[in-house]
Amino acid sequence: MSGTFVYYSWDVMEPISYVMMLGNFSVGMLFYAAFKRDMQLVTLRQMLANRFAEGIYRRKGLDIGKVKTLEKEIRELREIMNKSAF
Repeated sequence: MSGTFVYYSWDVMEPISYVMMLGNFSVGMLFYAAFKRDMQLVTLRQMLANRFAEGIYRRKGLDIGKVKTLEKEIRELREIMNKSAF
């Protein structure tokens, strides 16, 4: 704010803000392109933790697809059990 109204004018700060916006957009797109995944509303920490965990699973020989299928089945069974309890 002081750069816009005190030290410089908007004529100087406007191009700087556009270049910064373009840089942020480019870095964001490169980040998601490097991970080769759809954009998700998760934190960077969660994304990195999931990536490292999947690497460990692969090295240990665990089938990630089967684990996700079983987790989905567990959620469905819990929903059925919760509905029948009431």
